[in-house]
Amino acid sequence: MSPLESPHTPPACLWQVPSPGYSKEAEYILRGLQVVHGLARHTARDVQLSSALRLLERAAAAPGWDGHGALPVQLLAVRKADLLVASLPWNVPCPSVTADPDGEVSLDWDAGRDALFGVSVRADGRLAWAGRLGDERVTGIGFLKTGVPAVVIEWAGRVGDRLIASDAE
Repeated sequence: MSPLESPHTPPACLWQVPSPGYSKEAEYILRGLQVVHGLARHTARDVQLSSALRLLERAAAAPGWDGHGALPVQLLAVRKADLLVASLPWNVPCPSVTADPDGEVSLDWDAGRDALFGVSVRADGRLAWAGRLGDERVTGIGFLKTGVPAVVIEWAGRVGDRLIASDAE
């Protein structure tokens, strides 16, 4: 399996050039690597998530979108959810995306009854999460102000690994 097909982060040498060199050829190669790196950031997960969030914006934009008096989805919550997922390692699969009746955005990784993790994202960057992985449980609240909390990255990755494994079977 090549490094680009691997679910693991590619070796740093693919993306980092220790010295730009001093020739026109070296500068040309460096610019090409920067373009490739920029294109590689648009993974299938990013495209899938962007599409899901745009659809969510349209589907839950009006008050009562669920037929039961739900608040419209908060557009800033959608942007914060996008930032959260973009901050995850690229090998973490795309979560399912839903609007909550209170206007927040939910990101959920569901790999079965014993492997679940969900994060609710509010417009002000407040995150509330809960998860179950076998006998382990996690709940918490944090903010995106200083980045994605480590526990969110860890649990999205762990449940995401189970999700990938179940898809491979």
